[in-house]
Amino acid sequence: MGFPIDIKELESCINKDNFNKAVFDSQVFYLAKCNFSLLVAIEDFVSDCEKNDADFIIGNRKLWLEFLQIYYYRLNYSRNILKTILKDGIIEEQDINFTNESIYWTLESIKSLFKDDSKQPLHFGKVIFSGRFYSNLHYYTGSIDAYCEKKLNLVQQYIQSCRSLKIIEEERQWIDSLYQDLYQRKIAGEDIKLPTETHDKLTNMWYRTLDFIQDELIPEFNHIAI
Repeated sequence: MGFPIDIKELESCINKDNFNKAVFDSQVFYLAKCNFSLLVAIEDFVSDCEKNDADFIIGNRKLWLEFLQIYYYRLNYSRNILKTILKDGIIEEQDINFTNESIYWTLESIKSLFKDDSKQPLHFGKVIFSGRFYSNLHYYTGSIDAYCEKKLNLVQQYIQSCRSLKIIEEERQWIDSLYQDLYQRKIAGEDIKLPTETHDKLTNMWYRTLDFIQDELIPEFNHIAI
């Protein structure tokens, strides 16, 4: 799946009268934004697993299909919740409950994907996903913020968001370019040996994502209990 995934539809949903600074700063909006972004952040991983039949991750096919059903339901529902907040400036109690439960479910899924098992060699596919996940999550939260900041005329915040998005895009382009290059070389039957600098960069990318999940992402939502 290409990057970035088009979420410009969200920008067209923002109603300048109903979606105001108070809504933008609210905890309800923040959680809805995070819930949607977490789910979108793993969408191209899900797509790649389906396309490439990644058995090293999928394992039990029946459980994987059950996961897909739940995942896409949550993704679509969370998108609709976010659209409602942007258009109407409100969220129903049942949608708040869904958002909290969905964040918990998604974080449990993410924790199962990112395990620091030093006894096992790092799989290249997981390292690439770690970089894509990190980039995706920050890109989608940043994009949503930028849409809102532009609509609310928060000029300095909007400029900073755009600068951050540019940096994220450049990193994601490097990841995708490296992946495609190595994939084509593998198909051609080449003996692939990564330069030390690239190897170190990928290793650092993996551990950066692990540290982010353990030190920032999970503690951020520890208050959510199902």
